Amino acid sequence: MLDSLKGSNMRDVYIVNGSEDGLIGVYSSLKKGKYVALDYATQQGAETAHMSDLSCNDHGIWFFHRDDEFVTATVTREEVQ
Repeated sequence: MLDSLKGSNMRDVYIVNGSEDGLIGVYSSLKKGKYVALDYATQQGAETAHMSDLSCNDHGIWFFHRDDEFVTATVTREEVQ
């Protein structure tokens, strides 16, 4: 039944979580969510962070991490009504 509602009522949101701070924010744009996650992972003077795409049960999960420390951020896509 939910699949029949997706076209008109379902929307995607992107939840950004940081390894040190927990929930960072909820965004309606994947581009904004990835930008915030990358910014979080490169805080404190780090020059680079790496992104890897993972998937889990029809939800997109984008994982950002730094090589020199264990600071990570994830962006998870969720459907809301």
